[in-house]
Amino acid sequence: HYSLRGEIAPFLITRATRILLPYWAVLLLSSFVAHHFYSMPATIPQAYPWLLGLWQGPGAQDLRAQFMFSQTSYLPQGWTLGVEWTCSILLPFMLLAANNGVLYLALFVFLYLMSFGLNMIWLVSFALGIAMAMRLQTIQQYMGPISLRKKYAILLTGLLILDVNTIARYIGMASPSMKGYLMSNVAIITTVGASLVISCVLVSRRIQDMLRHKVLLFYGRISYSLYL
Repeated sequence: HYSLRGEIAPFLITRATRILLPYWAVLLLSSFVAHHFYSMPATIPQAYPWLLGLWQGPGAQDLRAQFMFSQTSYLPQGWTLGVEWTCSILLPFMLLAANNGVLYLALFVFLYLMSFGLNMIWLVSFALGIAMAMRLQTIQQYMGPISLRKKYAILLTGLLILDVNTIARYIGMASPSMKGYLMSNVAIITTVGASLVISCVLVSRRIQDMLRHKVLLFYGRISYSLYL
């Protein structure tokens, strides 16, 4: 059970503090540098073209549009924060739907995508993660008795699916249309691969111990993306 004051509001405030405030700070700094330093004469030695091309995209001067990720000209990598912030807002409602059943969660995601556009297909990945968390015991009961060899086979299959870009490149040599299909559905395909990997990790103590190795954890504390 969730309440606005008890859980939802503190969660959104925490997410805003973590996502929006650092983003806004770097955005303002980038705006300052773009306005005051990029009008200078060419440097000696000359800067690389990719550096000179930063902050020069269409609408780069419209700072208000970039405050909530509708544009990310100053910080191109900021689009990931836009995804994270949108999901942070939707997460309480997705959990509320999932509490009533996975079908309610699927219906919520379907209606949201139909209302706001299928270009937000990454929402399916978040929803599948919630569904797996809500059905953790079911996954463990189903996959627990499976032999270790089969678990590793499922794990390898998931990892191969995650590398859909490489698969599409080789398939494209024989069937360009198939390559196009794979690349146009890469978000869904990688979600399936990730779900297979996560399922194996949840039911295999050996795989969990491998991921908890002190060398991997050392890199994970420095960069979670590198750990992944």
